[in-house]
Amino acid sequence: MPATKLKNPNIGFHCAAILHEVRSLFVTMSEAYVANFRQRLNHLLHLKHAQREKYAFGYIQEVVRGASIVELKEIGPALNELVLSPSDDEHLVSANLRLDCCKALIDYAEHRPALAALHLVANGCRAMLGDGTLKEVDEGLWADTQNLLGIALCEIGEAENDPTALDQALAAFDAALTVRTDKSAPLDWLLTVSHKAGLLVAQGKIGRSVEKTEEAIEIYRHIIAVTDPIAMEDHLLSVQNNLGSALGSKGELTNSESDFEQSKEVLLSVLEARSMTLDPTNWANTQINLGTTLAGFASASGDSDHIRDACRAFRSALSVTSEQQAPRVWAIASGNLCSALNEIGEIEGDLEALAEAQERGVALVDYYDRQSLTYDVARVKLTIADTHSILGQKTKDGHLLEQATDLYYEIMQEFEKNSDQRYLEIANKNMDINIRAHIELTFEEFNNDCVGGHGDTLKRQGPKHGLV
Repeated sequence: MPATKLKNPNIGFHCAAILHEVRSLFVTMSEAYVANFRQRLNHLLHLKHAQREKYAFGYIQEVVRGASIVELKEIGPALNELVLSPSDDEHLVSANLRLDCCKALIDYAEHRPALAALHLVANGCRAMLGDGTLKEVDEGLWADTQNLLGIALCEIGEAENDPTALDQALAAFDAALTVRTDKSAPLDWLLTVSHKAGLLVAQGKIGRSVEKTEEAIEIYRHIIAVTDPIAMEDHLLSVQNNLGSALGSKGELTNSESDFEQSKEVLLSVLEARSMTLDPTNWANTQINLGTTLAGFASASGDSDHIRDACRAFRSALSVTSEQQAPRVWAIASGNLCSALNEIGEIEGDLEALAEAQERGVALVDYYDRQSLTYDVARVKLTIADTHSILGQKTKDGHLLEQATDLYYEIMQEFEKNSDQRYLEIANKNMDINIRAHIELTFEEFNNDCVGGHGDTLKRQGPKHGLV
């Protein structure tokens, strides 16, 4: 963000006071970390006003990246204090610093699951936009704030299955796009309109709306058509990645092999352009999207080779990332691999695949438990319940089938609490298959005359998550 020109020479004292408040919130961190941050902050406070504004984001970002999720909750009071409005100049500087805090929190949430950070961003942006003064003072800063609000609400809406948050995010993006146009600010326009398309895909998934997904696909194609492929090559690769993911999402809604084939072609072209060594995280993101598409392709076509290819894509993503380096990417790739391994176990009777799915699922539950993300725990437990059910049927183990039923009941309560109809339907259907299998096994144990395969006539569903 460009530095704000200051008319009031006393504004430096306000900046110092604001940054002092931010610093004071992190006394719970390790002494070495705090000492290092204070040294950097003291250097910041001695810079001239314009330089201080220019470098503030880097310092604030470092604090946020070093924070735990518990410590992040302490940022809230600082965000509320960052807007000072005795004059327009002071309002502008404090708004810039507050926006920097929000950007740092968004960056934090992109690398690890952190709903606390996203809620802080949403609350901070709402406070900045509150009385409409910001738009009168600096329209560009107002558009930046609307864009950040949209990003935060979109992530919250997807994570919490909240259609209201998604609707509010759409309104925020549309507001930002009244200022960010493809002519006046082409890069800002590209980023915001791409976020809007991603939001439409999310709405399509939650509402099972093909129309929303098709609208997103058209937006992505329009961006590609009007954007300079040389000047914005890296950004266009992200748009193409998102287009491939959106086509896969449409395929899941329509069960169309054609949509999955188009998705696969787009994502493979992105992988050819992205470097595994120079850009491992984005390369892993595309592999996850490719794996998700291939898993859907397998369901639509009945071709089990696609599910094997999906596993290879998820393993490729995991080969360049880890829980420590990029926990959010690692968690999504791990969860999707568990679902794909379950499919292989069910189709081919591969007990090793099922054992690996169970092991990875337990590790993922432990990870989300440590992050206090109960809803993500429920989603992973759905996959583990499926693993127990499939393994119980393949090995004729009634105890595993009982465990699966207990897990299904437990997680359905969580989905009901969050009004997640999509996952509730999946859990209910899969539990029905499991109970039928358990009944048949019980009859078989008492009487060797097995009641014919009702469970085999139903197709089990498992959660799959692409990464935009």
